[in-house]
Amino acid sequence: MTARVVSGFRYLIVNCRSRFSLISLGIVWIQRGDHVQSLKFLTQAEQHYQVILSARSGGRVGEGPELILEALYTQTCFYLAQIYTKQNETVKAAFYCHRTLNRQLTLRSTTLQFDPVEWSSNCIKLSAFYISSGRLSQARYCLDAAEAINSCIEKNGPRDSVSADFHCAAAEIFASQLHMSAKLLSNASLNGEIDVSIDQFESLPDLPKAEFGFVRKFCEAQQVFRCGYDAYQLALKFYQLDGFVTDYVALLQKCCQLMKDFSTFSSDPAFICKLLKRSIDLAEPVLDQLNPKIYTDYVRQFSYDVAEWYSEMSALKEQQYSSKGVMDATRSKKINYLIWKAIHRFEALSKLCSSNERSAVTDEKFLINNGSNVDVVHLKTFLSARFQIARLYSRIIPANRSSQVSFLKQSLGEYESIVALCRIRQNQQSNLDSISQFCQELAISVEMCSLLPLKISKISSGAG
Repeated sequence: MTARVVSGFRYLIVNCRSRFSLISLGIVWIQRGDHVQSLKFLTQAEQHYQVILSARSGGRVGEGPELILEALYTQTCFYLAQIYTKQNETVKAAFYCHRTLNRQLTLRSTTLQFDPVEWSSNCIKLSAFYISSGRLSQARYCLDAAEAINSCIEKNGPRDSVSADFHCAAAEIFASQLHMSAKLLSNASLNGEIDVSIDQFESLPDLPKAEFGFVRKFCEAQQVFRCGYDAYQLALKFYQLDGFVTDYVALLQKCCQLMKDFSTFSSDPAFICKLLKRSIDLAEPVLDQLNPKIYTDYVRQFSYDVAEWYSEMSALKEQQYSSKGVMDATRSKKINYLIWKAIHRFEALSKLCSSNERSAVTDEKFLINNGSNVDVVHLKTFLSARFQIARLYSRIIPANRSSQVSFLKQSLGEYESIVALCRIRQNQQSNLDSISQFCQELAISVEMCSLLPLKISKISSGAG
């Protein structure tokens, strides 16, 4: 061995020790919670690597100290990704995550520590960032890479969390594509294209690259919807309600959002009603099984969603029957059934907005209608629910004049309670932010308090 080679090896060994010390210091400061100090040492370690890399002849990784040096730099990238994640610098975090995965893949033949299952799991997690930033093609590339490396991913009926997460991520790519397209369809002023750029893994040059663009036609949206819906259903085979409550409910919510976005591409009330009915059939049985004391936030959100779906279905059915001139007693009964279901769900939501502390008032109707016991953080939700109930009462198709007056009086009572509660809170200088967010509905409520008595009087006198 020549003196030059020996000198080079000594140089690498010294630098390996130096970089190992810097990385160790970086890890210590991460554990102490000082990310700024940790970033300082890890950045120095990266700079040392770049200096050595520029001085090293040839691009191939050698043996011994050179392998250790490469492994240390991979470790540096790993911890840099962690720090940038903690600092919410998501772009830099994703960059170093990708670099770590790329280096692990490139060096996998030189180490016994490479775990294809763990690598594919991390690759699937990285795809979530690309989905959130709109880089759907890059996200799909990560999933394809995960599948190429981990042959154990189950394509039909996942039996492990990695396979289930694979299907979750695949579903969210299609869901994001449909959601972005739906926003573009509903707002013509939006422009631009989905980012189709792809940062490849060097060891997978032949991996196919899929491009995801906006969909503008119903047939295109239908294909994207089916792919996303099927992927969600596969994920739900693993994340079942018994054992994975939060995961199951979150997936159901995303599945329902997928159907909502798909409905944007149709103008057929009957078809939109079918999608709403499918959402209700998915969500309502789960809603009735969830313990509201444990899963309060999920129950509150699902209650609002289901109530809105029933309300929207009733409006679509009314529009559908009225436009065809086929409104009769049977169809009126069907519309009223949907309205009452919506009222029931909004009533349940109102009760979920109450705090555990009970006031001196014990009359439940007074509590619910006047909001005397409503949590501060849920006042806006409570007011919105009561406002929807007021509107729904006025939409019930009456059997006779007497019942029409009765429903309108109930609607008026709700509007009056909303106005009274808002004035009380304004006078107390409390919850002003919630009330300011409710200003449009409050203005309508004030107006209805003036108009409904006139309408009730007119109908009662037989002039309506």
